[in-house]
Amino acid sequence: MAAKTYTLEVVKQHNKPEDLWIIIEGKVYDVTKFRNEHPGGEEALDEVGGRDATRDFQDVGHSQEAKQMLKKYYIGDLEVDKTVKLPVSVRFCTYWCFLFIRIHFTNAIIATTITTNNNTNIG
Repeated sequence: MAAKTYTLEVVKQHNKPEDLWIIIEGKVYDVTKFRNEHPGGEEALDEVGGRDATRDFQDVGHSQEAKQMLKKYYIGDLEVDKTVKLPVSVRFCTYWCFLFIRIHFTNAIIATTITTNNNTNIG
């Protein structure tokens, strides 16, 4: 059976202590029942409720046991939005950065070749 998928908009709605979902590495977890048991305190989960908590989870350095416990609260996967496009500034930078690097290294190779040929000592 395929895993159920949830959009980020749906996950964002589950951000209250009595209805608490989080995302870790693209997987959605309902941690409502775990909230009171969380060793780091309820507030730690409350702060990341309804959003991607991957960085927070990794930064704490959870144990393998904690990672295994996640399986119990797994309810599905985060839906990948295939319509998301990079902002124009990023697309523009990507193109111009590539062009700059290409020109820069081409000129460096040409300059090195010219310098090498001009410094050749015949005699």
